[in-house]
Amino acid sequence: MVALPRPGDYFVILTTLEDQAGATIKASFSPMPGVLDRPDPQGRPDEAGSLKVGIKAEGALDPDEGDIRDWFVYRATRNGVLQFRVRGERDTDIDLILEAFDGRSFWDSVDGIEWDNAESPDEESIEVPMKKGEAIYVRVRTWTNGNASGYSLWTRWID
Repeated sequence: MVALPRPGDYFVILTTLEDQAGATIKASFSPMPGVLDRPDPQGRPDEAGSLKVGIKAEGALDPDEGDIRDWFVYRATRNGVLQFRVRGERDTDIDLILEAFDGRSFWDSVDGIEWDNAESPDEESIEVPMKKGEAIYVRVRTWTNGNASGYSLWTRWID
């Protein structure tokens, strides 16, 4: 069972340890006040801000106020591999997570490049293969008990 914070459309990926398949998914929504999250501006894909390659996007997260995620969308203008890179503000202790969804696949910064070191802010990166005309949804998030911080998000073609 997974507790969802609000009704809506969710992207679900099922995987097995040995590439075996076979599953049935049933879903329903029963409001539970203890599970509902607070309003989160830009906290859903339909509220996503637009991204442009080479143009820095900026945002801020404040878990204490319920703001734990921001969504962005990019529509590919060509085929290639796109890199998304997020960096927390200097002098803050935030643990950022970068994720991307294209309707078929999921990428996250756990499998990507981590640029963290003792002297710099949190920095995460992922690389996503794109086809012209496809949309990719990118989510910048932090843990629900993380610190508040601003961040910058860059997008660039790497091939």
